[in-house]
Amino acid sequence: MKDYAYTKSVSDEFIGILHDIYGFFIDTTQGYSIYLKQLQSQQELAAKKYNTTVAKLDVATMTYANGAPTDPEAIILHECTQKEIKERNIKNGRNTNYVSKFSTAMIYEYWENQYRGLFADAVGIKKSDLKSDIFGDIRLIRNDILHCRGKASDKNCGKAKILKWFKEGDTVYITERMFEEIIVEIFKYINTLFSSYYQKDAYPDHSLSLKGRERHRNTKHTIKR
Repeated sequence: MKDYAYTKSVSDEFIGILHDIYGFFIDTTQGYSIYLKQLQSQQELAAKKYNTTVAKLDVATMTYANGAPTDPEAIILHECTQKEIKERNIKNGRNTNYVSKFSTAMIYEYWENQYRGLFADAVGIKKSDLKSDIFGDIRLIRNDILHCRGKASDKNCGKAKILKWFKEGDTVYITERMFEEIIVEIFKYINTLFSSYYQKDAYPDHSLSLKGRERHRNTKHTIKR
């Protein structure tokens, strides 16, 4: 088993990635809120200027293309109504659900393909012997997102031990609060791991503190030099 300092440096690097993913999640969801308010304000101004109503503007089509939408050669990338834009940008709306799913899947990929093996090597066991209920639950949720079209199944989400959010047939819909719980439970697991092997926590303050952020990012166990 490697010493505490080495294992802590592995952990710091992984925590640094959690910092970045959670920061991405927060920045993105805050951006949805700002965009929603901006669109609502623009609609109100347009309604007054053109003597119409917000309800009528809501059914107006927004078109995104790789050229002018009127150009017959342009490829239409996306079309929706203004109402649909507002609905998907509300708090815990469809956009938040997607970014939380992307972020959850990304965390699992970092863990399973890089850091689980690094932690296992550090404490002197096989990767397959390093068990974690929280990462097991994230794997199950990920499987239903990717392989069951976002519907919860008994064989995946139904077996969760910590994140007992979904039952068979439910849409796997991860809210801001749920994503926060994922981060908290990962943090608890890391401290438990250190307590088990080194008889002390890696992060006694139980927080992803700003103080340690740059140190976390500056450790490089997985970057090939």
